Amino acid sequence: MKSVTTIDHAFVPLPGGATAVYTSGGLFYYRYPDWLGSSRFSSTPGRTMHTDLAFAPYGEQYAVSGGVGVAGVIGRTPPRSTATIRATLLS
Repeated sequence: MKSVTTIDHAFVPLPGGATAVYTSGGLFYYRYPDWLGSSRFSSTPGRTMHTDLAFAPYGEQYAVSGGVGVAGVIGRTPPRSTATIRATLLS
């Protein structure tokens, strides 16, 4: 039986606090944090808006526009090492 490892999501930190998000298809989008570390805005490699989020006190989301993806589900990168890779094994 042969196993193949593919990237589900990889979070690579960039200078200035931004994060590049990769999937098995390559670079997916860039995430930009606000002053609290939440992902408020993300853009595509083509420099268009991917997601724009607004948060109320205590983390409630409102005024969501664009594709929600990972940024809208968790709001911030999981606290792990500087390059977080979650791999899925396919057989």
